[in-house]
Formats: sequence, structure tokens, C-alpha cells
Amino acid sequence: MFRYIRLIKYDIKKHSTFKPSDFRKYSTFQPFQPLGNLGNSRKKLMLVNLQFPGFRKYSTFQPSNNLKNLRKKVNDLEQNLRKGINELEQNLEIQRASIVNWGKVISDEISDVKQEIGQNLGEGINEIEQNFSGVKHKMEQKFKKGINEMEQNLREGINEMEQNLREGINEMEENLSEVINEMEQNLSEEIDEMEQNLSEVKQEMEQNLRVGINKMEQNLREGINKMEQNLRLFICDNFAIVVIITIY
Repeated sequence: MFRYIRLIKYDIKKHSTFKPSDFRKYSTFQPFQPLGNLGNSRKKLMLVNLQFPGFRKYSTFQPSNNLKNLRKKVNDLEQNLRKGINELEQNLEIQRASIVNWGKVISDEISDVKQEIGQNLGEGINEIEQNFSGVKHKMEQKFKKGINEMEQNLREGINEMEQNLREGINEMEENLSEVINEMEQNLSEEIDEMEQNLSEVKQEMEQNLRVGINKMEQNLREGINKMEQNLRLFICDNFAIVVIITIY
């Protein structure tokens, strides 16, 4: 009558590890030191570690305790259901064994009565057999009625257990859905905040780069102007020397 009841168990990992996709150290441009020599001046890039709020270096996201409580609740429901089914099956086997024993006892009594009646009262055998047949029929009807009532009660108990299990599973699914939505919302907020921080870092890098480029251009202009001035002075001096030599 009872075959198999399959239970659905949600296999949820204890920890879900969140790793940012291919994040490395972020570089910030640092302007180079004042030029001592234009030929040896180089741009220096410094690598800095950025620590975003809500994350460690590579953080492991720890889920809330609701998942453990839900898993424990499902395990308790499964254990209670299995225990109830085992007890019902044991009771049913006991009732069936007792019914079989009752049938054997009745059959033995009927055969003994038949023997005794056949030995003592040959003429009343048919009447006695009819009476016992009627009694046997009534007893069988009572036994069948009792078995049907017992099976009906067992079905009602199992249906009630299945309904309770479905309600527990539905409640667990709702709680899991709420936890997952909360986790997704928190993750989305952290990602948005991280993108905002990245945008600020990018703007800062661009600003530092512009400042460095402007400073380098200014230094180059000053160097070129100084070289042109020195060249003009050199040409003027040489021209004056040539003129003096020519005059003499």
C-alpha cells in the first residue's frame, strides 16, 4: 500500500565565495620629481592598493544563520515523517499478524468442533456448519471493516503529514527567496559603491596625469626658452668677436 515517498532536500552550500572578476592592484599616476636634468627625467608610476568598503583583500561572503535554521527545520521534518511512517508500518504489520493468528485460531477451533460434532452428532453436522459459516462470514466482515478503518486512518495521517511537509517546504522556499533577494540587493549595493570608487580613482588619476603633463610641458618650455636665450647670447658673442677680428 505504501511504496516510496521522495523527499526534496535543498543542497545549499555552507559558504558562497565572492571573488571580484579579475581585479588587480590599481595604479595611480604620481608626478615625477623636479627636473634636475631633462635628459634623465622619467615619469614614475606608483602602485597603490585600494581597500573598498565591505570587502577584504579577497572577501568570503558569509550567509546569515537563517539558512542553517531552515536546513535544520527540513531535516527535523524529514526525521519526524520517516519515524511516523516506520511506526505506522510496524503497527500495520502487527495488526496483520494478529489477524492471521486469529484466522488460524478460528480455523483450528472450527475443525475441532467439526471433528467433535462428526463423531458425536452426525445428523447435526450440516446445521452446525451453516451456523459456523454464518459466524465466520460475520467475523470476516468485522475484520474487513476494521482493516478498512485502519487503512483510512493511516491514509489520513499520511496525508496530514504530507500537507505539513509541503507547508514547511513552501515556507522554507519563501525564506530562502527572501534571503537570496537580500543577498543580491547587498551585492548590488556593494558593486555600485565599488564602481563609484573606481570612477573617483579614475578621475583622480586623470587629474594627476593632466597636472604632470602640464608641469612637464612647462618645464620643457622653460628649458627651450633658456636654451634659445643661451644660443642667442652665444651667437651675439661670436658675432661680436668676428666683427672685432674683422676690424683689426
